[in-house]
Amino acid sequence: MSVFRKGLVYRLMPTRHWDIALASGFLPYNADDERDGFFHLSGPDQVMGTAARFYADCDELVCAGFAEKTLADDLKWEGASDHGVFPHYYGFVRTEWVQHKLAVNKQPSGQFDVVDNAEGA
Repeated sequence: MSVFRKGLVYRLMPTRHWDIALASGFLPYNADDERDGFFHLSGPDQVMGTAARFYADCDELVCAGFAEKTLADDLKWEGASDHGVFPHYYGFVRTEWVQHKLAVNKQPSGQFDVVDNAEGA
């Protein structure tokens, strides 16, 4: 059974970005977001693939989940090259909208492990 919840979309970020988000109340853009003009998100079944593909150099990540209905009109599911359809959010993301928070940590094997860390969500 997956720890990722249906009806939510997830944002992976290095812990330093989560610290910035907590201080400001908004998730910061990363370089890809700035380039493309939207927040790159993942569906529940896409999070671990995203971690492996884009965050292999990070040991500790925060994964914040947001209800699709909260993001509503500005959330678009769009093609992402040959990796399928992913959620993209065209707007600012408030930390108060977080419904589910998890820690995603890289193990010595290079695989990522998820810790359901709901406090602070």
